Amino acid sequence: GALAATGSFGEAANPAAALRRVRANPAGYLVTFLLGGLILAVLPVLGTLAGGVGLFPATAYALAAQAHLMGQAYRGAQ
Repeated sequence: GALAATGSFGEAANPAAALRRVRANPAGYLVTFLLGGLILAVLPVLGTLAGGVGLFPATAYALAAQAHLMGQAYRGAQ
């Protein structure tokens, strides 16, 4: 979120700024980490059970879903 919004890697990697964003929207980040972790735990397993080949697309989709949730949490902290 911060890198896309500011275009500055220094701002995105700044731990103090990241902590301020989490403190501004703690519930959003909690939901993001819990739901994102659940998605990353379940989807690749389902992809593997669907013939093994589905592991890679399911993992890519799960990572994209987690990135979307992180972006939503970032926007909620604004």
